[in-house]
Amino acid sequence: MQERYISGNERKKKILKFFLIFLPLAAIGGIVTLKIIGSGIFVLPQCDIYKRTHLFCPGCGNTRAVYSLMRGEILLSLRYNPTIAATALIFILYYIEMLFEYFGKDIKLMPTSLKFWIPMIIIWLTFLLARNFIPYFYNFLAVTQYG
Repeated sequence: MQERYISGNERKKKILKFFLIFLPLAAIGGIVTLKIIGSGIFVLPQCDIYKRTHLFCPGCGNTRAVYSLMRGEILLSLRYNPTIAATALIFILYYIEMLFEYFGKDIKLMPTSLKFWIPMIIIWLTFLLARNFIPYFYNFLAVTQYG
């Protein structure tokens, strides 16, 4: 029996098809999981870094940010931790790019220039420093109880 050769383009198309189906299913599974966690069945542990140093780590507020984003409260999500909203936007843009690529269009939505990414990293680091060390921002950007 002779095996059929799969070209690089066909292989790429199969991988794209897999991800185009898998990513929405993974997102739905994640949302269901977070709904279960948020229902009080599971209790998330306290952040060890905050418990020991009383400083917010880069991940502090991520869970609350996800809950807020799922409820459509985008500004509250950004207040808890802007990383989640930015990551969600990046995944959505990348998914749309893959969708276009699957149907034969070469449209780039993701910024790839360092002129975009370096200021984004600086803004993120400024946020981390401001919410830990500047009193006004500490009160406004501190991770609070979700309500």
